[in-house]
Amino acid sequence: MTQLTVHPYDRGSHVRHVAMAGEVDISTCAQFATGITDAIRHPEVNHVVVDLDDVTFIDAQAVHALMRCRSAAARHGTTLTVANAHDIVERVLAVTGVMHDVTDRDASDEVPTSTRTAPDRARRRPE
Repeated sequence: MTQLTVHPYDRGSHVRHVAMAGEVDISTCAQFATGITDAIRHPEVNHVVVDLDDVTFIDAQAVHALMRCRSAAARHGTTLTVANAHDIVERVLAVTGVMHDVTDRDASDEVPTSTRTAPDRARRRPE
């Protein structure tokens, strides 16, 4: 069974982060979208950062959900960006053409680095 963990937290004034961990596919896509949508609706938030550092897989449904959430954020007057996408997640976002639409280097710079050690990171990233 596919698992996804969603951890929302505040970092700075009017910024809500949503850290995701696991895989986002057909079985977890609703949980993924709900986590983001809840952050968008959070009072006094005007920017949502979706931290995908610990996400190991996303599929087309996840990309579609992400774009729906981006549209919902715009309707609420909120911006939405993705941070720390790498490996297959980064490739999927790039191949589908949404990487540029959902990333913002200034917002991404505010996201804390992962608690993983360097050897753990190296093991996850094939050369």
